[in-house]
Amino acid sequence: MPNRLLIASLLLFLAGVAEGYFPAAAARPLALSCPRRVAPPVLGFEVVSQLSDAYYASLETHYYATTAVQAFALVGTGDAISQLIEISSANAGEFVQDDYDPGRTLRMAMLGLFIAGFGTSTWLQHLEGALPGHATVGRVLEKASLDACLWAPLANTAYLILVPLLEGKSPAEVQTMLNQRFIPVMQTELSTFFPYNLISFSLINPLYRPFTTGFVSMCFAIYMSWVTHNPTPSEEATA
Repeated sequence: MPNRLLIASLLLFLAGVAEGYFPAAAARPLALSCPRRVAPPVLGFEVVSQLSDAYYASLETHYYATTAVQAFALVGTGDAISQLIEISSANAGEFVQDDYDPGRTLRMAMLGLFIAGFGTSTWLQHLEGALPGHATVGRVLEKASLDACLWAPLANTAYLILVPLLEGKSPAEVQTMLNQRFIPVMQTELSTFFPYNLISFSLINPLYRPFTTGFVSMCFAIYMSWVTHNPTPSEEATA
């Protein structure tokens, strides 16, 4: 340790001497044999960065409006993809444009706006306010379990009831569909969102969760759109 102090003091002394004798040299940085190249800005990256900044700024200032518009777009996209899969499967891999139902996509998007856009965002803010942070594994498990046991059944039931009602099904038909589809939907919900929520509640900033949750929700919306429009066994039997 004394040797190190001695060497450090010597270096400081020599630096002071050099600065006294060669003030201009001390102030001027050494020239490199090869000048450093400054990479030109990448246009694509700049655009993505600007869009990302605008999105996060919108979340900070207009949280509910942003999540509502996002949910409308994502759930609508999920239904469009679902219809593409259904139509292609029914026509030997060929998409028939006349079979596409834009009204169905609009209905699903509107439901997504209210259920996912306003409902889910309100629930997540309430959950984070009641159980802030992720300091312990128990806290993360508690939040994920509450989401799976409280909000998920309500949101999925809303989809399973409102989608067929908006399409003209009778209350008796809706009740039959709900009885047959609720358990499979919840099983898919738990296998998809519970593992995701463990990651989300432990690693992702609450303000940024709508971005990652939105993508997972879009994938789940494809499944929900397919389930709510796929004939039940009783419907196939009476057809």
